[in-house]
Amino acid sequence: MDDESLIRNSLKQGERDFIDLYKLNNKIRYESKNTEILQWLRIQKDEFSVMKENVKLYLGNIGNIAGFLKREDLTGDSAGLGLVLTELIAQGKLENHITFGVTGAINSTGDVREIGMVKEKILIAEKMGFPYIIIPTDNLEDANEIKKKEKLTIEIIDVKNVDEAIRLVGKLNN
Repeated sequence: MDDESLIRNSLKQGERDFIDLYKLNNKIRYESKNTEILQWLRIQKDEFSVMKENVKLYLGNIGNIAGFLKREDLTGDSAGLGLVLTELIAQGKLENHITFGVTGAINSTGDVREIGMVKEKILIAEKMGFPYIIIPTDNLEDANEIKKKEKLTIEIIDVKNVDEAIRLVGKLNN
């Protein structure tokens, strides 16, 4: 369908939540299909599997988040930073008494990597009433534009690695 207003109206009439619409092009379609084929042939791992390996390699002990990592109904890698912080809090290695949003993919050494759908994640954090959201530094420019355009009140804080996120959580709690 090419008529954006028709799509938006049909979604509103069906009372379905949506945040944004993206126009697909052949490049996006073929990249998606190629990725799916490579994953099906086990030549390329899906993002969730890569995230799971990176979190395990970074933390070593994943006792408290093991159940989440065993799930097979999830996709994407943007939960990596949140899972690491959650496990560190559960292990008593990080103290936290505040509510905040967090998103970010990580590699095995704890570097925080860019994520997709940053607009949706920020809007959800704002809607949930979080005072802060921690995001990858690589997403900061887009995030600030979204905050300004949508007139959001949430404070957006960027980090480059897990150690920086740990220091940030400590600072926010003081």
